[in-house]
Amino acid sequence: MVSNEEIKSKLGNKREGIGVNGYLVCNSCQGVYELQSGENPEDFSSQCECGGNLKYNTTAKIFQSSDDPEYKKHNRAIIASYILIVLFLPLALVGSIYLITRDNKRAKYNGKIVMVLCFALVLVAVVRGIFM
Repeated sequence: MVSNEEIKSKLGNKREGIGVNGYLVCNSCQGVYELQSGENPEDFSSQCECGGNLKYNTTAKIFQSSDDPEYKKHNRAIIASYILIVLFLPLALVGSIYLITRDNKRAKYNGKIVMVLCFALVLVAVVRGIFM
């Protein structure tokens, strides 16, 4: 017979996404399979039915934890990219306004191109921010 403490522990672990045997999580369809007692990740193919790769995980969490080394791997590059956009976009806008105000046809033309590219970049960032 199973004790009440064991039932509480198993239900608590299930609620928290912690399995005794772990989970196989698909990186494509986000499907989760809970390993049953006696099953090992090696017993299964490393590929999901959808074609994605299965990854063994001790929790049922689909998204990467911020503690995961794979998550941290690109943090600096991502942050640097956003900082560069914030720093150089205003400079590009100022440069485009400067070029547009010149009496040279070529300068005006290129200033307009730079301004359109800046606004397109801002539009993409806004749309991505809204829908992500």
